[in-house]
Amino acid sequence: MLGLLRDDGQYLATMITHDLKAASLGVRPELLRDDQAVWGGSEEDLEQKKRDQLRARERHATEWGRAPVEYGS
Repeated sequence: MLGLLRDDGQYLATMITHDLKAASLGVRPELLRDDQAVWGGSEEDLEQKKRDQLRARERHATEWGRAPVEYGS
């Protein structure tokens, strides 16, 4: 059953176009991120999080003129 739900989710995520998604959310297409629906903890999810983190670092560097300070564990 979970496999069927996963397949349905992947199918639906690929069916909506970028412009249609923007229209359904009431925003301009250029404001949307290029992400897609993925299962939490999957390889796709981890890659998406890495891309989001890289974009956030780039935005910070652009706005503040330097990379953000990393806080160690």
